[in-house]
Amino acid sequence: MKKQDFIKFSYTLRVDGKVYDTTDENVAKEAGIYRENVVYKPLPIILGETSIIKGLEEALLEMEVGEKKTIKVPPEKGFGQRNPDLVRVVPKSVFDENNIKPVPGNVVLLDGMPAKIISVDSGRVKVDLNHELAGKELEYDLKIVEKAETDEQKAQYLAEMVFGDGSETKIEDSRVVVNLKKQHYYNKEILAKKSAYLNGIKKYIGIEKAVFVEEWE
Repeated sequence: MKKQDFIKFSYTLRVDGKVYDTTDENVAKEAGIYRENVVYKPLPIILGETSIIKGLEEALLEMEVGEKKTIKVPPEKGFGQRNPDLVRVVPKSVFDENNIKPVPGNVVLLDGMPAKIISVDSGRVKVDLNHELAGKELEYDLKIVEKAETDEQKAQYLAEMVFGDGSETKIEDSRVVVNLKKQHYYNKEILAKKSAYLNGIKKYIGIEKAVFVEEWE
């Protein structure tokens, strides 16, 4: 593989010997982490362009289509070491102003960052802004399932990355036609997603026009 390759890969992530995340539905069910609202299927990414941890990308760049590999990613190439300075005490009034009820164990957005609530005491809330996997060694079972070889395939990969599962694309008359489903165009961020998709096909395929097809009832 090389940077800017469009690929789909499957993975199972284990932390401390337990399955933490996976693209395999059966593995998720066996591990007791299955969620009905999650689509379990290989993940499309653009190597060197999609934001993934350094250790994972380095491994994928050394693999071939169809290859399987198990890797271990140290914290420095994963989510970093834990930073004690990111454990803070915040006035409860900050949560009250944002209509958030601080419950120990819950994760909330604080100044745009995920924060895990550790404790609530006397009008003060202790939070941890470290990533949940900071300081952890990560073990991945990886497989590169396929690689996009044509512009049509790349347009489809981009659509799945931007809009999610279910969109269908084709290239005709120097433009990309994107058939969207209800779950896509009902999304309140749909205009931003359309703009991102248009920028993507221009950058990676050289096509500057997209037609988005929506069916309303």
